[in-house]
Amino acid sequence: QTLLKLSKKRKLEITLIGHSLGAGAATIAAMEWNSKPFNPKTNDNEDDDTKNEIQISAHAIGFGCPALLSQPLSLVTKAYITSVIADSDFIPRMSGATLVNLLLDVRTFDYRRQAERDVEQALRELQGRFSGSSDTLLPSAKSK
Repeated sequence: QTLLKLSKKRKLEITLIGHSLGAGAATIAAMEWNSKPFNPKTNDNEDDDTKNEIQISAHAIGFGCPALLSQPLSLVTKAYITSVIADSDFIPRMSGATLVNLLLDVRTFDYRRQAERDVEQALRELQGRFSGSSDTLLPSAKSK
């Protein structure tokens, strides 16, 4: 507040940068600061007018920001919010709807065939290690 008074500036431009949860916080802060003027009033006896208000122009750059805006809100904030997403990062793409779809897919997925294949492969590897042994871990193709 002291610096603001000394500078006598009526408009400040700031850039917020964050990663993951910090990117989400930077996005929300930029939206908040761009939505209304800041009044650095420190004394309750000062007049309640707008001459002390300072306009803050905030830009946010988020790396791996979680999906927290709806599409219409994302379009409204596109002028001052930039999201950088790594190719394989799934968190920025994970919304409530995609999480529900993932849970439904996992719930209905039949793991039996893949589990049997994995167990057979593991047994073949063990059998290869103990090939000198008279005990066999897997039935041979002839006995099937």
